[in-house]
Amino acid sequence: MNLDYLPVANCEGHMIPNEETIDLWTTLKSNTNYKSILEIGLNAGHSAAIQLELFPDIKLYSLDIGRHDWTLEAVLVLSERFPDRFISTICHSTAYAERVKSGEYEQPDVDAMFIDGGHTENSVRSDIDFAKWLGVKDVFIDDSDSTIVSMVLREKVDNKEIYIVEKYVYPCHSSDNSYEERQFQNEVSHIRFN
Repeated sequence: MNLDYLPVANCEGHMIPNEETIDLWTTLKSNTNYKSILEIGLNAGHSAAIQLELFPDIKLYSLDIGRHDWTLEAVLVLSERFPDRFISTICHSTAYAERVKSGEYEQPDVDAMFIDGGHTENSVRSDIDFAKWLGVKDVFIDDSDSTIVSMVLREKVDNKEIYIVEKYVYPCHSSDNSYEERQFQNEVSHIRFN
């Protein structure tokens, strides 16, 4: 899969469109048959593009705070390439959730959510709680092996709010703030609500 049409992200990580990542998304789609997904955290658009390229039957709602130029470029590129299937909102996920709940923003009609936005404790909790409020059955949480995200997931499992369906490891690409490129393993957890 060639995603050369996406902008280059000078820092932060992104999914690599290789066999392992394609297997991850193909398995998630096969196991859930989602038709519409809300993705929190677009960055340079790799995970969104992988899904839109693989699954012509899905609609993807994207949510990002838009703090990087490449995110705004990715929105334009993906909107042009997938005009009827890619819908983007530039907004922090917590503010977006509040606006949807108040009726200021239209509620997205989604049956899955991919959470890869803010990795603070409050952001992760808020994003998971918003998925429950929306009635989303299947939630995929990236970076679930990171300290804060895994802590929130453990707490929610211990409190019997969620259960983990499966965990998936995939290779990821990153450039830190020194722009040194590196590859590493990352984890996505598929969760459902009790």
